[in-house]
Amino acid sequence: MFMSAQAGPNFGFIHLFIPQNTNTPLLGMLLLGGVFMALTLLVFIGYGLLANKVSRYVVSSPKAMKYIQRTFSASFAMLGTKLAFSEH
Repeated sequence: MFMSAQAGPNFGFIHLFIPQNTNTPLLGMLLLGGVFMALTLLVFIGYGLLANKVSRYVVSSPKAMKYIQRTFSASFAMLGTKLAFSEH
């Protein structure tokens, strides 16, 4: 590790991939942090695209909408019953 506990915060696991004898540890941290952030962005873009496809399917499917509405109404009814019988 190139940073001690007194020198600054521990940046998760990225610092483990920086060689100890490097002259520019900050540059290595910035590079690896940038790569990590870019990959995270790509993963979240994928999640967003997948959520969009699922949302379009659910909204356009009357059968799926009916199932979702019944599931939510049943869960609210169960929560209301639980609340009605609670002591507080």
